[in-house]
Amino acid sequence: MKVNRSEKVGKPGFTSAMPGGIDRLLDAYDVEGAGSCAVVIGRSPILGRPAGMLLLDADSTVTLCHSQQPRLRIS
Repeated sequence: MKVNRSEKVGKPGFTSAMPGGIDRLLDAYDVEGAGSCAVVIGRSPILGRPAGMLLLDADSTVTLCHSQQPRLRIS
């Protein structure tokens, strides 16, 4: 079981359900976080930001994008 961000800084806490599920899915498929780049579209306090923080804790480079960005291109 992974230690969430709040436990790393000495505060008890839980990982939100959806970001925690995403984290478990990435673990199940052996997706390596360290050194990889991740883009999170949407920065809500319930999904986007916690997902970004979990990816940061996995040593990924994370870009958070606003979901209403008019010209967001994925290449």
